[in-house]
Amino acid sequence: DTLIRQGKVLYWGTSEWPAALIREAAQIARTHHLHGPTMEQPEYNLLRRERVELEYAPLYAELGLGTTIWSPLASGLLTGKYANGVPAGSRLAQPGM
Repeated sequence: DTLIRQGKVLYWGTSEWPAALIREAAQIARTHHLHGPTMEQPEYNLLRRERVELEYAPLYAELGLGTTIWSPLASGLLTGKYANGVPAGSRLAQPGM
């Protein structure tokens, strides 16, 4: 909250936090008269829709949060970039992708 009061930060948000934790952070901010989160940054694309549409959508409505998504093209998968396979060294070839 100090950085917001100093004008160094206008808003703050979260990225990939569980809805329950965002709700808790907003409640703590209200209780202590602080600035709460204003947005969430989830992964959202045609392949990963459930979390935003089922978990976050009610939270956005409840708290008036906005969203800015990451990976709208699923790391290039939705562009056809990998139609001929996954090249070695590409992002999709990395462990965990």
